[in-house]
Amino acid sequence: MPRKSPPKQESPRAVVVKSHPASSAPARSFTIPEFCRRNPMSRNTYFTMRAQGRGPREFRPTGQPNGVVLISEEAERDWIAKREITNAADKANADKKRADRKVEAS
Repeated sequence: MPRKSPPKQESPRAVVVKSHPASSAPARSFTIPEFCRRNPMSRNTYFTMRAQGRGPREFRPTGQPNGVVLISEEAERDWIAKREITNAADKANADKKRADRKVEAS
């Protein structure tokens, strides 16, 4: 009788990955290297952002070899919009802290 391997445990930072049948995959999607070229960043930066929960939504189309991970064009647009909002909020917070320090120094 073959030995059963223990079930894999997900890391606490695991990203929710949807699975799509190949026929129902979004019309245009990108592999991680393609996504990184389209949004100038290294793969290391991509995986760091993903581990922090700041990466784009991903999916794994069924019927693809070796568990290919894809990012839809819609997920890319959503990710860019979210980054813009986050960056604007970070800039506003930095500006407020800078203004508070000026007041304290006066």
